[in-house]
Amino acid sequence: MARATTDPERKRILLTRAQEWLKLAYAKQDELDRVLSDFNADQMDFKRDRGGVQRQEVQQQQSKIKPDDEG
Repeated sequence: MARATTDPERKRILLTRAQEWLKLAYAKQDELDRVLSDFNADQMDFKRDRGGVQRQEVQQQQSKIKPDDEG
């Protein structure tokens, strides 16, 4: 994904995340817990910097009731 994007900031983020996943793949359990904790903290800071968590509006689909044919 990092190779496909032309946005330098997105590329940096994707490469950083890829490195973190590689660290997790080879980590010991205690190191895994630490890396996950750091990752989650970074994610929370990233969301705060962007103005909070984005929420997507929920659209409700209504179905129409068709009357039975009384032929």
